[in-house]
Amino acid sequence: MPRDALHHGGVEHRELHNAYGYYFHMATADGLVKRGDGKNRPFVLSRAFFPGSQRYGAVWTGDNSADWDQLKVSVPMVLTLGLTGVSFSGADVGGFFGNPEPELLVRWYQLGAYYPFFRGHAHHDTKRREPWLFGERNTELMREAIRVRYMLLPYFYTLFREANVSGVPVVRPLWMEFPADEATFSNDEAFMVGNSILVQGIYTEGAKHVSVYLPGGQIWYDLKTGTSYKGEMTHKLVSQKRVFLLFKEREPSYQGKTDFAEAPLRWRMTLTLWYVFDSQVLPSWHILQLATLLAPPFPLL
Repeated sequence: MPRDALHHGGVEHRELHNAYGYYFHMATADGLVKRGDGKNRPFVLSRAFFPGSQRYGAVWTGDNSADWDQLKVSVPMVLTLGLTGVSFSGADVGGFFGNPEPELLVRWYQLGAYYPFFRGHAHHDTKRREPWLFGERNTELMREAIRVRYMLLPYFYTLFREANVSGVPVVRPLWMEFPADEATFSNDEAFMVGNSILVQGIYTEGAKHVSVYLPGGQIWYDLKTGTSYKGEMTHKLVSQKRVFLLFKEREPSYQGKTDFAEAPLRWRMTLTLWYVFDSQVLPSWHILQLATLLAPPFPLL
């Protein structure tokens, strides 16, 4: 509608434009809940949103394009949305307009697999871009990214539960987890998924190396290879056509006398998992030692 269109009470549309999207989102979600007699949780995706939209569904960052700059800017966009309370967000993987080159599409899958909302989406006039259309090696890399996402679903579900009850975003700027480390303040190329996983994207075509800053004083581990790296340092690493996903070492919180609690060189990530069956939230498993029995390198992929 024109921005100067008048609504009831003489209010111009420019004052209500985003609120309209919010109420549309609300009405759709509420209508689906009522249609299911309150037994089902709806999934409603919207491009228009307003403060409070996070209560009714997911959002995406709009009609981006298939270029490297759009891949890079998607990270601060998703992080900013999370900080404002809208945790369930993501960008169109591969770009909505245009036709991504195979390398760009691979890089986008590798990064987008860690967005809270992960999907490929494109304009109907673009060329087909299913992962199996770009050669065996590229298909393998995109499949690997998707498999890691599925592997981490319990972790993501726990983070969404945390966001639901506390407002803490699913993906976070580095400074949110490391507020004493000033080197994180201007870093918007890497991000944390929860408090235990750091993801560094690769945003340059043909990149052979990537510089990764690891905050904090602890040791970090590459989730795929098990290679350890010191914190509070920038590391120049071979790109190997994949996102650098690093696992943050943590002290075990479970002190039971079991083999995995006492095993050296075993890595632990403490999760509280919330399971939903038939739309009913069940009591949590209070502690899960994920990957406890997997010594490095992790046989995850």
